[in-house]
Amino acid sequence: MSVREPINLSESDIENLTKAFQILSGPSRPRIIEILAQDENITVSGIAKGVNLSISSVSHQLSKLKERGFVGAKKIGRKAIYRIEDECIQAILRRATPHVRYQ
Repeated sequence: MSVREPINLSESDIENLTKAFQILSGPSRPRIIEILAQDENITVSGIAKGVNLSISSVSHQLSKLKERGFVGAKKIGRKAIYRIEDECIQAILRRATPHVRYQ
């Protein structure tokens, strides 16, 4: 029998975890993170093609992901190039995928 280490979540931790998981609750944002994990030098239009959404919709989704610190962008001329800012979010999706795949 293994002994599990307690997680010891504070109220602040719980609030932040809830907000983080809410950001991932729709299908678009995990898909955008998946695209960014494959190509860290991609524009909004490239992401839009990859997820089959409008540029406007992807821009909105990216702004929400940026607010949480999951993604970042750098300007090159008039274009913004997006990347994963917090590698933890990628790890969470990788870790959760087998769990939901085999339920």
